[in-house]
Amino acid sequence: MVSFKENINIVFRLNFGINVGLGHLYRCLKIANSLKNKKKVVFVFDKKIDANSIYSVLKGYKIIFLYKNSEKFKNEKIDAKKFNNATKNFNQKFTIVDDYRLSNLWHEKVKKNNSKIIVIDDLLNRKMFCDFYINYKYEKFNKKRIGKYLPKSCVKLLGPKYYTLSNNLLKNKKKEYVMVNFGNTFDYKKFKMHIYKMVNICVRNKIKLIICVGIFSKNFNYLEKISKSKFVKILYKKFQIEGYLNKTKVFVGSAGSSIYEMSYLNTPSIFLKIVKNQNNNQSDLDEWGKFFYFHKINKEKYFYELLEVLIKYNSRIRKIKNNNVIKKNGIKNILKKINLK
Repeated sequence: MVSFKENINIVFRLNFGINVGLGHLYRCLKIANSLKNKKKVVFVFDKKIDANSIYSVLKGYKIIFLYKNSEKFKNEKIDAKKFNNATKNFNQKFTIVDDYRLSNLWHEKVKKNNSKIIVIDDLLNRKMFCDFYINYKYEKFNKKRIGKYLPKSCVKLLGPKYYTLSNNLLKNKKKEYVMVNFGNTFDYKKFKMHIYKMVNICVRNKIKLIICVGIFSKNFNYLEKISKSKFVKILYKKFQIEGYLNKTKVFVGSAGSSIYEMSYLNTPSIFLKIVKNQNNNQSDLDEWGKFFYFHKINKEKYFYELLEVLIKYNSRIRKIKNNNVIKKNGIKNILKKINLK
């Protein structure tokens, strides 16, 4: 009996939700949207989450959920078995994995004869069994570390030239806002006092403050009262906010992917460490933009004084040249190296 397999180009395996945010989905989606045929792209997630705004941007792609509502991820071995069963009728050319939980054990179990494994990662803290490894954070990893975690035959795509910058980010727009954006899982209770003080600074300088409430954010009800001011606008649970980023004068937020977006837009920014893997050195940030990095706001006075300076002297600060600037060809560089179409 002959079995016919569905001709699929790419299967993405990733996860998103309250605990991990939306970063993995966002960078994979930008790659998928750059491909010609959506019907040949499949997204594989853990299980469905009540977030309609997310699934609306995935319209046109085939989606598979590996787990029932009562189930959850237990280990790589079980997950690989479920993945293989769910994709057994696909003849994919590439499996793209963007999931910190998965390592060489998973990769080896799902590897097919004629397919390639591509890992997108920003940690390099576990062994991989992959044909391509993409990490936009680092250009010069220690060779010993690379040898420890990556196969010799693996093609390494390292550094900011492979950052998946959105095509909707546009320079030279009129700058109108101060933006606060701590990602999609932020607890706004932690930042309540600072929000009130930032509102006062924006009112004093007659500039609008945009506050982004992420899809999985919590304890943000007090923002409703603040939003009654004509100088405050709340963006509630929007997945794509590039239009607002383009017009942002000063950015305050988490030290994650926003670093690369603000570098491209040449936006003076204050970054805060929100999660453990957001490790940055001020000297590194200096190369990519007019950036200031706080592990936490332990010197409040300096934080607020700095914000006011970035607002008042914004046009002058923007004219200072950066040593490096993120460019908009990261996705093209990836597609070319891997020969994705």
